[in-house]
Amino acid sequence: MKKEKLFLPNNGPFEDDKFYYRYDKVSRTKMRLVSLIDKSVFDDQIKEQKLKVYTVVILTILIYIGVAIVLSKVISKKIDVLLVSMNQVMDGNLKVEIPIKTQDEIGNVYLMFNDMCTMLNDNINRIYVSELKQKKS
Repeated sequence: MKKEKLFLPNNGPFEDDKFYYRYDKVSRTKMRLVSLIDKSVFDDQIKEQKLKVYTVVILTILIYIGVAIVLSKVISKKIDVLLVSMNQVMDGNLKVEIPIKTQDEIGNVYLMFNDMCTMLNDNINRIYVSELKQKKS
């Protein structure tokens, strides 16, 4: 395809290195539509959009990191409560009860831990009472 020289009205010949251009044929006519965009303006807009995209990506990553840190600290505190209570049970205190404040998985673990401690305490008391009755008889 033969490249034609463009002439801009009142400005003289078109300089290829200063503009981005595009030819479009106008349907049902012999005319062509030529779109011109100043390269420096277009490149500046592209740089501006890239900067906005990079900023959004970096902010999103920082927000996700912040949320991950907060969640890990919350979960870690809940697990620490469980570990402290387990150490008390290991030391012989079967009357430990963890207050349940949430209905999530950790709350279910707390509930089962409390039930386990109650059952252990009840079984030990039942066996102790049974042994006392055997000794009396």
